[in-house]
Amino acid sequence: MATSPFAFLHPQLGSVQGVHTAGNVDSFFGIKYATIAARFEDPVLFCAKDPDATKLGPPAPQPPGGCAAELAYIGQQMNLPDIESKPDEFECLNLNITKPAGDYGSPLPVFVWTHGGGVVVGANCWPQFDMTKLIELSIEVGYPVIGVALNYRLGPLASLTSTKLADAGYDGNYSFKDVIAGYEWTNKFIAGFGGDPDNITGIGESAGSLLTSSLLQLNAPLFTRLIAFSGQPAMNPPAPLSTHDRIYQRVLKEFDISEQLTLEEQLSALRSIPSEDFTLRLLPIVSVPFAETSLLRYHNIKEISNSQLDVLPGHKWCKKALYSDCKHDGTIISRWLKPRVSGINASFLQHVKTSFGVEPEGASLIVSLYDIKMDDEDEVAFSKIENFVNDVMFYAPNILTARGWKDRNPACVIHVNVTDAWNDAYVKNGTPHTFELAMLFQNLCQEMDATTAASAKVFAADIIKFINGADSYPSFSNSQDSETVIIYDEVNSPKILPKGDVTERRSAIFELIDKVDLEQLVNIVLTFVFPS
Repeated sequence: MATSPFAFLHPQLGSVQGVHTAGNVDSFFGIKYATIAARFEDPVLFCAKDPDATKLGPPAPQPPGGCAAELAYIGQQMNLPDIESKPDEFECLNLNITKPAGDYGSPLPVFVWTHGGGVVVGANCWPQFDMTKLIELSIEVGYPVIGVALNYRLGPLASLTSTKLADAGYDGNYSFKDVIAGYEWTNKFIAGFGGDPDNITGIGESAGSLLTSSLLQLNAPLFTRLIAFSGQPAMNPPAPLSTHDRIYQRVLKEFDISEQLTLEEQLSALRSIPSEDFTLRLLPIVSVPFAETSLLRYHNIKEISNSQLDVLPGHKWCKKALYSDCKHDGTIISRWLKPRVSGINASFLQHVKTSFGVEPEGASLIVSLYDIKMDDEDEVAFSKIENFVNDVMFYAPNILTARGWKDRNPACVIHVNVTDAWNDAYVKNGTPHTFELAMLFQNLCQEMDATTAASAKVFAADIIKFINGADSYPSFSNSQDSETVIIYDEVNSPKILPKGDVTERRSAIFELIDKVDLEQLVNIVLTFVFPS
């Protein structure tokens, strides 16, 4: 696609060097939105003066190959930008802005995109997240929007803390704080690009959805609508600092840093380790969760789903929420079980029976509702366990979270069942995790068959209308007896159906959740898939 550089005059940033695309779209890449004074420091909002925004900015430090692996999972590959392999710990807090060219006379709706990747990999420079074609489509359908794509810190560099570190002001959750800063920057500066700071939609996928949805905990509104693709905070709730204390001790041991040193000396030693070494050595041995602090709190999802409780401030300031999942989301997790498929029914049954906190009645219910038997063949058992993983980690959290909006601002639920027919996809003729992004951003439509590409265009156009506040999506529910979902499949218009098995998902999960807390089920999944 032909591009040409140009200068854009911004009232606060000055002369911003951007790139104009032949499709009547302007883009500004790699704009720094915050600075990081030192490792484990909070982000500080930054105002770039006369920035050169013609090149993509660096991603956060992460294991190599993440972009190619995510594309391969859905059966595709793309040309990767050079910057994708050049992470930078202190320059990674940058954002991309893509907008319709010209002046529309009034401020345009804005969406802020936060990528997924398990808070381990991901970047706004990944080519599948290029916003150009989505913005072109918004112009084509008559609902132009402006897109903002954020980077944030990843892995142990984003989360390491302990009780002593937290007492000293280093309380972790830096990815969450980075996302907050990205929204604050957008609210402050997007008007200069023609955007409406009072009409912002927060969009996240997977871990990015978890982060974006967690912003509903804040009292100050950062967006007016929410789109949560395949990810909820229940998937990875913040852990108490006592858990982080144990992780911190393992980190000190890994780098041969004495616990007898003062905290300042330990911090200095940790900061001296090259970021690549820090990330790659720690990821295989420790999983660093979010920390439960005054900023990021733990909320039981049953409390959130109870519409009578005012648990989340965002239920008051967010005007509308959209929750979406893919039919086979769970395979992004269960695929790690493939090397253990031999005898997996026996190992899973044993794990369920011995999992901490689950009563025998609950364990038996898991086995019966998902029909897991000792005499199942390995692949049959694996398929049933995949269903359990999918329902616990993706399907149920979306439904329970949507229930929490009753009697407040409306929420909608989407199920994406469009088939990924690419030969090399991990899920054969299914709808894997992240496939809705191939549909939304339109960057792989040329590789789709005509029917799938048409479905993708309908899906993306409907999301654009939602961002504009012009969608016709029905509210999910006024009562559990009449919950309504929207289905996208190969038919080129969404279908409105009652929640349940007719959606090609399993209503049995809700019978199970009546007996066993979702948080316990999440723990069963994670400790089985990723044993310590």
